[in-house]
Amino acid sequence: MLLSTLLKEQNINQVLLSKSLGVSVSYVSKLVNGHRPITLNLARKLHTKYNIDYETLLGVNANEK
Repeated sequence: MLLSTLLKEQNINQVLLSKSLGVSVSYVSKLVNGHRPITLNLARKLHTKYNIDYETLLGVNANEK
């Protein structure tokens, strides 16, 4: 799932997402636009706060485990 999809589905903007994750708006913008990778720590926060599978966020293929 892309972060832009999360924003639409949760009806939130980058400012609210940045506050909920404890990161800057600039960093969220870079994540949304694909200029920064999603870290394991951030994927875990997204999983906890928004119930998103962190393996999907990290691009882990279940067949590769």
